[in-house]
Formats: sequence, structure tokens, C-alpha cells
Amino acid sequence: MEIRKHFVDMTTVEKSLLNGFLTNDKNYKMGFHASERIKEKKINEDSMERAIHNGEIVEWHYKNGNRLLVRGNTNENGYNTCVVINCDRGQIVTVYKNSVSDKHCTLKEELYEKDFNIVSMFH
Repeated sequence: MEIRKHFVDMTTVEKSLLNGFLTNDKNYKMGFHASERIKEKKINEDSMERAIHNGEIVEWHYKNGNRLLVRGNTNENGYNTCVVINCDRGQIVTVYKNSVSDKHCTLKEELYEKDFNIVSMFH
């Protein structure tokens, strides 16, 4: 099963639940893929921390667990750091850079379930 929901379609309760994963002082484990991407894309851990703790949730995604895509709001030489976190395992799945000017005009809305109840996935 794979499901996605964009932040703009989330309820206040869903946003609050998901933000709880980012505001807690957690020590996220680094997944193998994320470790490889950090080296490949030259992403430093400070920018990842800023993204996780001060960034914005872009989407919730269920794929082998509850995942969050978080986009940092700090301009890192023309890019924002994006981090995907597996909430169930407390693990960073992947990281990448996204251009500050990218406003996602090519977003594929058909991939998102606007009315899906995210809260039901955490009980």
C-alpha cells in the first residue's frame, strides 16, 4: 500500500500530529540511502537539522511506514534541504536539495489522496 497526502489538504489535527514528530528532541537514525545521498549531494548535517526542526512539512507518505517529507526554509546556497523521515522507525530515509525557486508547478495532484485520514495510520 502506498498513499500520499499533501500538506495543504491536511486537517488541523493531522498537521498537529505530524508536527509532533518534528518538534520532539529526537535522535534520528541515519538510513543507508540517506548516508549515501549526504555524501553524493554534499549535504551537511546542520542543514538537515535545520530542515527537520525549522522546516515545513510538504507531504505525508505511507510507504513501508509513515513518512514525512520536510523542506527546510533556509536558503543553503540557492537550495533548500529536503529530508524524508520514517516516523515509525525514527529514521532518516533520504535527503536531497531542492532549488529555492522551485514552486512545484509540475506537482502531480493525482498521486495524492485529499480526503485520506492520516490519524488512522497512527493507532
